[in-house]
Amino acid sequence: MIKLNAQTVNTFVESSINVFSQFSLDTDQPLSLGNVYMEKLKLSQYEVEIYSLLSGDYEGRVLLGMSVDSAIEIAERMTGAAVDTFDEDAQSALSELMNLILGSALHELEKNKKNVKMSPVKLKYGGSEPIGTLQCPYPVTVPIYTQVGNMELDIAFY
Repeated sequence: MIKLNAQTVNTFVESSINVFSQFSLDTDQPLSLGNVYMEKLKLSQYEVEIYSLLSGDYEGRVLLGMSVDSAIEIAERMTGAAVDTFDEDAQSALSELMNLILGSALHELEKNKKNVKMSPVKLKYGGSEPIGTLQCPYPVTVPIYTQVGNMELDIAFY
């Protein structure tokens, strides 16, 4: 198993930015990144968390957290239809967003001879327990500021 490093974190960040750009999350206001940080046993502050577990050369998880309002706006942009509530269709769109981000990142890692597989994407919304730490006590967190709201990309390896 390989340790988490800045190059690997950057792969996931760049993939996120590229996917967000495909859905016009950067048209009126450019995407910007906050200061990267690590916080022991960090619990998410977000209503919506989309995540996948990784295995292979890297073992851990990647999580994207955001408000429900941001999630609805992203779902609208992805589907081209009005979204009034964060229903099953909207949740499916957000899961697909994470699939696109991870697919892109894993493709880049594969080009660098890294063998990494992802589990099916899961989405947490509402009252269920926070999964922000999920056996990964020191996630690297990258704040992402978009015109549809603030998000955090958490990358953590065991």
